[in-house]
Parts: sequence; C-alpha cells; structure tokens
Amino acid sequence: MKLRGRIFFLTALVCLSAAPAGRIHADDGKLDAQGIQGEWKVVEAVLNGKPAPEQLYEQFTFVFTAEKLTLGSGASKREFNYQLDPAKKPRQMTLTPLDGPHKGKSVSGIYELKEDDLKLCLPNDDAQTPPTEFKSAEGSKLGLFVFKRGK
Repeated sequence: MKLRGRIFFLTALVCLSAAPAGRIHADDGKLDAQGIQGEWKVVEAVLNGKPAPEQLYEQFTFVFTAEKLTLGSGASKREFNYQLDPAKKPRQMTLTPLDGPHKGKSVSGIYELKEDDLKLCLPNDDAQTPPTEFKSAEGSKLGLFVFKRGK
C-alpha cells in the first residue's frame, strides 16, 4: 500500500512539473499579470466592424511591463497604465493613457490570455462601458485585436 501511494505521488509530481508555464497563465487569473508581460504582435485586427489594413499591424505592437503598456514606437508611441481584473467574466483590462489628447481618461475592455495568444476587445470611446464579448460589429466603436507573443 505504501508503494502504491509513493508511485501515485511521483506520477502526480512528474505530470505537474511537465505542464507548460504558459498554460498556467491561461487558467489562473492571478498569474495573468505575469503572463501578459512582454511583446505582442497583432495577427488580426477589426476596427468598428471592418478589418484593419495589414500595413497598420506594426503600429499595433503592444509591450506590457509590470506597470505599463506601450503601444507603437517613435512619434506614434503611446503609453498607458493598465490594470487587470481577472475576477470579472470576461476578464477586464482598464487602460489609462499617460499622454496624448485622452491623457488620464480610463477605458475598460476585455481580454483573454492563453499561452502565447492574447485577445483584446477595447472601446474607441472613453464613455463606453466594457464590451461583453470579443466582437467588433459595424458602428460598435470597438476594436478587436488578436496577438501572438513576440519572439
């Protein structure tokens, strides 16, 4: 009986240690803050119900650090404070611009983080309530972004 218990314990330990770290981020909202950090490249973007031109994708590179989000680079670079709320369903992200014409005006969207895939749906209007689904219909004033983690 003792041998059977040890075998079960060792098997469980091996299975848990073999689980990919990114998978944990997708299943445990408490770890989203760590899992979202890094560079994310847009692979799909829909703005107000219409596909964004692919040449704009480079402008939609997002870089998350522990405290802020940087969008774009050079003269078009924008920085935001961000907060994640993984307890909400769907999970919510609040962005507050640190510069530009909307400085200090927070906007809340939704996010989904799965390993090296990130999906964001953000309103294009600071007065809007957070979206409830990952969809950007015509006239919705929503942007839907699908990202892959940068290499």
